[in-house]
Amino acid sequence: MISPRLRVLFALVALLGAHPPVWAGPMPTEAAAVVNGVTVPRKALLDVVQAVIAQLDDIPDTATTEKYRRQALESLIDFELLYQDGVARNLTVTQADLAAEVKQTEKSFPSPKAYQDALAAKGLTKADIEQETRRALVVRRMLQDVVWPGVTASDEQIQRYYQEHKADFDHPAQIRVSYILLPAKKDAADRAKVRTSAAALAARARAGGDFAALAVAESKDPATAQKGGDLGYISRGTMGEAFDQVAFSLAEGQVSDPVETPSGFAVIKVVGKREAGVSPLEEVRSRIVVVIKGEGRDKAQEKFVSGLRSKAAIEIAPDLR
Repeated sequence: MISPRLRVLFALVALLGAHPPVWAGPMPTEAAAVVNGVTVPRKALLDVVQAVIAQLDDIPDTATTEKYRRQALESLIDFELLYQDGVARNLTVTQADLAAEVKQTEKSFPSPKAYQDALAAKGLTKADIEQETRRALVVRRMLQDVVWPGVTASDEQIQRYYQEHKADFDHPAQIRVSYILLPAKKDAADRAKVRTSAAALAARARAGGDFAALAVAESKDPATAQKGGDLGYISRGTMGEAFDQVAFSLAEGQVSDPVETPSGFAVIKVVGKREAGVSPLEEVRSRIVVVIKGEGRDKAQEKFVSGLRSKAAIEIAPDLR
């Protein structure tokens, strides 16, 4: 797991601007900090702070904005230290990985035009984006190959976390559901055709057909089809009002008629029911592992970066200290 500071950077790094130059002598006025002779530009700092504030519901007060500014500057310094160490270790990035990451950045915008407009607004070129993305990928490799290896979640840690956070795993009354999804377009003719196909699948399941096999063969939900349509245990509100109304009215083992949803038509089977209570450990183990490993990676990262800072020459602009 990337620390909160670096998580912000990875989200924005492709738009931070060109690689900062190496400077000698007095700190240049455009520098927020100098890390081992390399500047952290004030523009990069401003971009990060503005991006964070843009995600908030309300405009923060002066004290909160100052807190974000300090966090952003520390993140930029950490990023530069990790990048420099990655270069020193001769970590490289393939052209294929670089191209894929740049493409992913472009896809995060509503359209290619919106992406190009964003670059133009910041005065950035394709070369700038590739250079900053390459730096981000080097830092990612540093974290994955150097900093995070060895971070684990032991059975003892998992058990302790479960016992200490049982309240987090409370659940209301739930049902275990499998379903088959057939997407439908908005026009009436297509929806009628898809409804007929869904009704035929429901009839096959009620006649003794293997529901899981039907889901594997027919469902168009990529997240569940290969699991036999299994959604696991769900609470009301998980799948939407129309789905809930039918699913929670079914008896265990019962198969529904086609249910119209925003995505198309669903055929639902209730596999099990349980009363409100605490989810068993084995059901939430994977969630706990994610949390424990995330905390372990954060600690490993903080320790590693602290070591880099202890050996680095870092100067922060006087007005930003």
